[in-house]
Amino acid sequence: KLDTHNRSMFRSIGRYADAIGYDYYPNAFTPDRMVVNEWYKWGGKPLMNAEWYAKGRDACDMGLDITNVAGVGYEVATQKDRGYYYQAFALSMLDSNVFVGWQWLKHKHNDPRHLSQNLEKIEANKGIYKRNYEPWSEFLAMVKELNINVYDLTEYMDK
Repeated sequence: KLDTHNRSMFRSIGRYADAIGYDYYPNAFTPDRMVVNEWYKWGGKPLMNAEWYAKGRDACDMGLDITNVAGVGYEVATQKDRGYYYQAFALSMLDSNVFVGWQWLKHKHNDPRHLSQNLEKIEANKGIYKRNYEPWSEFLAMVKELNINVYDLTEYMDK
């Protein structure tokens, strides 16, 4: 998978892959269409967004040792806003006709008690679950709403 905007790398991987995995963090509410289309032209293959997320500022006020200082994901105000971000970004990927799928960065937040982890990646609201496996319910409901409709949405956008 790629995380660098480099024509030669896209061309090289495109020769051998059915799809190109890319860690796409545009720091915007939707993908940059011109950039995404450029990657598609360079590699000649569709993209899989292998890594992306949004952090909710409200998680920092919940006593969970989260500061959101670390990480490159987009930051929004609340968990519901994380859901809006997920839906807007995923819908834009579907509408692009370039992406064939995506994977949210983390299922669960890192645990600061595990000192073997990279400490710079611990303090951010990246997961769909808290460290104790309790879901971020507002966020997860919106993820589910889009995901259970993804095939119908894809058909509609392909018309």
